[in-house]
Amino acid sequence: MPFGGLSIAASGMKVAQRNLNVTGHNISNAEIAGYSRQRIVQTTAMSRDVGRAATGQLRQVGMGVYWSEVHQIRNEFLDINFRNTASQLSFYSTKVAVGASIESILGELHDAYNFQTVINNIWYSMQELTASPESIVTRQFFLSHVSTFINKSQEVYAGLIEYQKNLDEQIRDVVNGRDGINATVAQIADLNLKIRINELDGEKANDYRDERHRLLDHLATLIPINVREGPNGDMNITSMGHHLLTGVTQSMMGLRYITSDTALVEPIFTTHTEILSASTPPDEFTSYLNYMNPVDSSMGNDRGKLLALLQTRGTITASHLSEAVSPPMEPDRIEELAGRVTIAFTQLGIADTGTFYDNLLAALEALETAGGPFYESVTDPVTGLVTDVPITADQLRNDLLEALQHSEWDANHFIARLVAATGDVDELDRLSLEIERDFFAQSHNHRAHMWSINNAMLPQIQMNFDRIVNSVVTMINDALTGNLRDANGDYVFYTEVIDPITGELTRVPLRPLDNNTPPNEGIPLFVRDLDIALGTYTWPISDHENPNNAATIFTTANLRINPAFLTEGGHNNLALSLSGAESDTRLLIELQEIWRQTNSFYSVNIAGREYSIQDAYIRFSGLIATEISSAKTNVKSQTIQVEQAQNMRMAVKGVSMDEEMNAMLRFQFAFQAASRAFNVIDSMIDRIINGTGRVGM
Repeated sequence: MPFGGLSIAASGMKVAQRNLNVTGHNISNAEIAGYSRQRIVQTTAMSRDVGRAATGQLRQVGMGVYWSEVHQIRNEFLDINFRNTASQLSFYSTKVAVGASIESILGELHDAYNFQTVINNIWYSMQELTASPESIVTRQFFLSHVSTFINKSQEVYAGLIEYQKNLDEQIRDVVNGRDGINATVAQIADLNLKIRINELDGEKANDYRDERHRLLDHLATLIPINVREGPNGDMNITSMGHHLLTGVTQSMMGLRYITSDTALVEPIFTTHTEILSASTPPDEFTSYLNYMNPVDSSMGNDRGKLLALLQTRGTITASHLSEAVSPPMEPDRIEELAGRVTIAFTQLGIADTGTFYDNLLAALEALETAGGPFYESVTDPVTGLVTDVPITADQLRNDLLEALQHSEWDANHFIARLVAATGDVDELDRLSLEIERDFFAQSHNHRAHMWSINNAMLPQIQMNFDRIVNSVVTMINDALTGNLRDANGDYVFYTEVIDPITGELTRVPLRPLDNNTPPNEGIPLFVRDLDIALGTYTWPISDHENPNNAATIFTTANLRINPAFLTEGGHNNLALSLSGAESDTRLLIELQEIWRQTNSFYSVNIAGREYSIQDAYIRFSGLIATEISSAKTNVKSQTIQVEQAQNMRMAVKGVSMDEEMNAMLRFQFAFQAASRAFNVIDSMIDRIINGTGRVGM
């Protein structure tokens, strides 16, 4: 047995030496971020049978010790807990940062020149006008504050749009940046491969595994992730039900423009490397975000920087009419309208002399004087016979108006092309397929649009802000042009007359609904860019606001002061009297009264509740402050949870210098003990060989 004892002692020395190496590795990497301490998994070698005792029991002699692997001290549950809390902290930290920027743009916290002050100054100037409506100074004072209101409104609105673009750049960086999702997943895929190769000999590639865990921690701050380790040591990653990594096969996240008139992008899964156009249908990509659900704690998806950026940026730049954007037109309806438009153009003799929009307007104008009748060719499905079926002028007019209301964003360009392709069967078939493809793309875009209106922070702020501006503008324009309305939309000012039949005293509106000119008929103070381009400043606007056509919307972005008020003596265009007498201040008094009413035609809807113009901005800014405050509260709570999760994780995987020094001493003593046993056995063998043989005689 002496030689067996020698091998036992040698195995003890070998294992002790390996333990010392691992302990030294722990100490040298103690300050490395993400490092997990390591320990040797050791076990006794298989025993050797040496016979049986007199009682019949088997006698065995131990053959020493060996180590099976260098094991990382980690806890999978604690890793998952840390990543979930870190992901949620990243979500709310991003919202707090966005909220701080929005508050800075609004200027409510630090700037004396804030929007609330600007609105109040209009109110004060109206009071001054009431006191002395004939004064040039008070009129100019009013116009000055109105001009400041427009400038501040557009400064804020432009700031919100510019910051939305900034958030869009951040989304692009999160997806494709140097430390973004695609780059991080690619590094993890590379580490999966390295770990596979380095563990072929059975030894764990722990340093590669530590680097992989560090990258997974970083990825969890960008998006919510689920991680599962495969049997060959690969880390497989999914997020929001989408596969990001399976073994060494990565699913690349791409980008797609959401609308044709903005540069905002959405994250998608696609095989394309370029940014896809807004006309790309969903069968060519998979959207990362489900536009049927909100992103918040109720859905449990308030995780990661990317979702926070998407939830705050939204997918559109909104106005007060954004809720009224129509869904895409069904392909069958597009083709039906194309037939009706063709009939109108042909039977009304409309020559293709302008844009399709111009031709539609010309057809509507011609329809006013055309007597008809109009006919549509219909094919009998049984006999195949073609019959001319009459169409009423009203039906044709409604179809033309429907076609007119759809901008290029939707179906208008297809209607135009279908009309142009009449008779070309091959071209009509090709266009039919293209219309169907576009319909699915625009249906997806419309879902993204409505998701933003209902769930996204910046679009809601833009929409509510524009509602306030639009209410102020509409109210002042109505007042100056004799159109001031009450809660039901009826005109406010009445005169009392005696009914000639009943003799009763009745009220008759000063501006009847037949649009007879009232005594205080004036010109609007605010106009659109479109009005200036056309040189017409009618009020109410002649071209009704079409939410599908941004140029027609009376919104903050395209508001201007009527040039008539900017000329010398422009203050004289303020029609402030109902009767024409300078002392008649009924209009100004009524204007101030409606300014404070919550049930007027001009009240502002904020979060489903009506507010007066005076209170709307207070409520608007209060909602923003509440949302930001809620995010800050969540940040504080999540910061504590992240610290607790990290402390619990470090208690398991972290390197304790005291513990490692104790382990080093223990393994050093073990090495010395095994070494001493080795020396004793060596001396015994030496004695046997050199003391009992011929050499020793």
